[in-house]
Amino acid sequence: SPQQPPPAPYITVDEADSTVRVHNSYPIREELGRILGFSFDGEGRYWHKPVADVKMLLGVADHGEVTVDMLMDKARGMKAEGAAAPDSRAAAALDQQRSPSPHRVDTNPGDQLEQLSSMGHSAQGHAPLHSPHRTPSAVH
Repeated sequence: SPQQPPPAPYITVDEADSTVRVHNSYPIREELGRILGFSFDGEGRYWHKPVADVKMLLGVADHGEVTVDMLMDKARGMKAEGAAAPDSRAAAALDQQRSPSPHRVDTNPGDQLEQLSSMGHSAQGHAPLHSPHRTPSAVH
């Protein structure tokens, strides 16, 4: 009947050239091509990627474990990371702003010297007043 749903994507592994192939992949072509980096075979109408790359991508030891769902989960995760990338870049920029810039390093020693010298003056100026021994003898 014309009401049939489109065929579901499925995976085959071509042992001869060691590629994972995804067939009926039209609904997920964006994820496969743009996010997961599969290549499209126009003649065979499938997306393919070397088995070793797919295993590394998904973190599985055996390509027999690879499923379309795993690929889609991975694509969703990478898409979310991709969407978050500008935030992490902004955070990196903030870190750079927080770390002292060369300009600030130049001004710091001067500020510290001023603070030290002004502290020195005030200490010298007040020392006689605060010294309990000297003050009474000076008064009496």
